[in-house]
Amino acid sequence: MKLSNFLIFGLLISSVAHGRREIREVYTNDRSIKPIYLALGRSTILKFREKPTNVVVGNKNYYNIEYINNDLTIQPLGAVDTNLFVYTASKRTYALLLKIVHPNQYDDIVHVRWKSPFTLIQKKRSVQKLHVNQFKREVLEFKNGLIVVVERFSSLMKKKSYLVQFTIINNSKQEIKTGDIDISLTRSRKLLPNQKLVFLNDSLKSNQKTQARSFLGIKIKKGFSINVKFGKEVRKTIISRKYL
Repeated sequence: MKLSNFLIFGLLISSVAHGRREIREVYTNDRSIKPIYLALGRSTILKFREKPTNVVVGNKNYYNIEYINNDLTIQPLGAVDTNLFVYTASKRTYALLLKIVHPNQYDDIVHVRWKSPFTLIQKKRSVQKLHVNQFKREVLEFKNGLIVVVERFSSLMKKKSYLVQFTIINNSKQEIKTGDIDISLTRSRKLLPNQKLVFLNDSLKSNQKTQARSFLGIKIKKGFSINVKFGKEVRKTIISRKYL
């Protein structure tokens, strides 16, 4: 064995012996939980792009957690697996599973990245064929500068499943939180069951736009209303039976 190869081999053995691993990057949100590997007597650093404001630990008595700017340092105090939810100033929630492993297998540093549920659902639905109905594009304008455009209404390959696509535009000078925009689908003033709304972004700066999608299942082929509420204003449009 050449000397250079011998040195590299020695470094690899040393790395394994001291529990060193490649720095990982995981993508998660409040609907997708990802594992973080910890070891007794070792600290692991979780690095975020935004500052964590609060954490919830399933078994907090077994973990020591410290805040350092945008990082969290975690040190297990006992061999107990648990879950961890990290909350940030932008109202995002990161879901993680803390797993105790052998010291040779733990994470030194993990970059935790946000992956929008919109993206996850989009990938899941991409395998399904969409039938785009000839729906007339509707523009709903609010006095405070919000514009919600009902772009299209589509039936999914799955029986009696539908998709409504929106473009959300901030035409005001203030930042808008998409969590403050309430979009509901109703019939005879009653909420339709099995509807799920997802925004691509958590907030919109002035003159910025984003997309939203509402998934729903309809058992009876009757028209329904799209209701958009922002502040005290409400705007409505109707999806008639002929589009179902």
